[in-house]
Amino acid sequence: MDAIGITIVIDTREQRPLLFSDRVQTVRATVPSGADYTVLGHESEIGIERKSLDDLVGSLTANRARFARSLVKLRERQWRLILIEAPLTAMLAGWYHSKVNPSALLGSVCGIMTDGIPVCFADDATHAAQLAERWLVKAATRAGAVQWKTRT
Repeated sequence: MDAIGITIVIDTREQRPLLFSDRVQTVRATVPSGADYTVLGHESEIGIERKSLDDLVGSLTANRARFARSLVKLRERQWRLILIEAPLTAMLAGWYHSKVNPSALLGSVCGIMTDGIPVCFADDATHAAQLAERWLVKAATRAGAVQWKTRT
């Protein structure tokens, strides 16, 4: 199998980091604000902000001002993504620890997207890792960072 010549940087504050395939290297380091995952050497260009559903709810309600500052930093990157580790149906069904209306959350998520930050929902950590890895490789390719290596 071919390896991809990029290193994914995982923020040291990630308590349960995603598990990536052996096609990429990973390193733990402090990532500039606004992202939990990036590509080594392209930290100012590429970023993924990962959220659990409860974390998203908290970020859109009680911690909204701090999250807004984080979104400003994320928006500065050319390639940016918010990755929610839960299915959209869970948010719409209200499967989180808050009484906030799911419709209000959906409106906030749509507002983030119309402000230029894609938001993607993944069913679980396994799917989130697969999606994040593929997305980071695509972003790194566009940034000119990918060097394919054949494993022996």
